[in-house]
Amino acid sequence: MLVLMLILSHRGINLAKRPSSFESSRIELLLRLKEGFSLEIDPLLLGDNNIVISHDDSLIRLLGIDKKLSKMRLEEAEDLGFISLPELLSILDSYPQTLHALHIKHFWSENLESLIENLSSTKKVFLFDLIPSVAKKIKDRLPHLELGASVCHPYDISRFGKFTGNTLLSIDEFLEYGDLYTWAWLDEWDRMDLNGKEKALYSIEVKEKLKGKKLAIVSPELHRTSPGLLGGEVHPDSLETRWEEIKKLNPDAICTDYPEYPFWGSGREA
Repeated sequence: MLVLMLILSHRGINLAKRPSSFESSRIELLLRLKEGFSLEIDPLLLGDNNIVISHDDSLIRLLGIDKKLSKMRLEEAEDLGFISLPELLSILDSYPQTLHALHIKHFWSENLESLIENLSSTKKVFLFDLIPSVAKKIKDRLPHLELGASVCHPYDISRFGKFTGNTLLSIDEFLEYGDLYTWAWLDEWDRMDLNGKEKALYSIEVKEKLKGKKLAIVSPELHRTSPGLLGGEVHPDSLETRWEEIKKLNPDAICTDYPEYPFWGSGREA
């Protein structure tokens, strides 16, 4: 049987094309869907308890405006070009892409009710970056949804865990709570360990340990600001070797800023 790897456009980004708007805007997300890609997106709670899609709360980077989305009403956010989560979920049903990734950051643990209400009827997304306690709460209420956890090398957990709200799990921790999770969201961050030697998360050995789980791999260019990133890895030309290595692992999904890289969309044998 031929199975297509999910090509998850990170925040709705496609760096192969000039953006017509800012990342995660309504315009850009609809363009990615029309291009045939799946989405990796971040829900954000507004001041009126509605939810829009945006990685950033502050609008300084995206629009040069010194305001926060979390203080706005839905009408204000929509006027600026953002799209609500309910509207996007409704639109997803009109496209053939089977599944999209919803990044549930740590702060959602205090607002699960609002999120659960919005996701009660959709089957077009899976949720990731969930610690076991949050995953269990969601699983009890939304058993139809696939859930995932962020899985990293222990050294990266020690370096970056506090910046993610301590959501990063080791392979052993992930397997301990395996019944909760369908997806392992693998994030290599960079290739260097504590002693400056090379470490690897995207490997056949890791794939074998996680056998029976769906694997989503974070493409290395997403971590432009990570300390210790191998020189040149953020540039698409020098990334080609890494991308070839990732493709050989036959992951179930790749999250990338370059969804139009030629071989991402080809099929694989399941």
